[in-house]
Amino acid sequence: MKIKLVGLLLCISIMLQAQQNRFFSREAGVSFYSQTPLEDIEAHSYTGVAVVDITNGQVEFSLLIKDFKFKNALMQEHFNENYMESDRYPRAFFKGNLDKHNASLFFKEGDIRETVTGNLTLHGVTKAVQVEILFTVKKEGLAAQTNFIVKPADFGIQVPSILSNKIARDIKVSIQIAALKKI
Repeated sequence: MKIKLVGLLLCISIMLQAQQNRFFSREAGVSFYSQTPLEDIEAHSYTGVAVVDITNGQVEFSLLIKDFKFKNALMQEHFNENYMESDRYPRAFFKGNLDKHNASLFFKEGDIRETVTGNLTLHGVTKAVQVEILFTVKKEGLAAQTNFIVKPADFGIQVPSILSNKIARDIKVSIQIAALKKI
């Protein structure tokens, strides 16, 4: 009977430890920047949802496209209606894994550079991507940041030729997650 009780307690302890190695945020900041000689376009969202599981190295991210805010309301309208078709494709998703995952690195304060490989779904199209992420381990949680390039054409986003000089072929995307909390 004692052996069964010890085994049960050990299983519960392992399950609790695994759950404590997941980090979550609903306040991930995402921005993108399109620079052309004719016009710069920039937008921000602070409602991205991120989950990082340091036990198995899984990283997931989701963002509601309509949450991007522009300084120009007309740009925001065109972005949602003409390019991203936000009513038809309301979310962007990423799901991937850390390439050189070492869970023990996440138990001491400091910076960790990792590469994550996974699938990015945008505008109804899923593409394999690989990006570098800088994690910062703090007493109060985990922070993460990354920068990468998205090519609208790769995701079936049509830019009329008359506007091709106003929208860059390579869009710079930045993600900042200041406070991933343990769940």
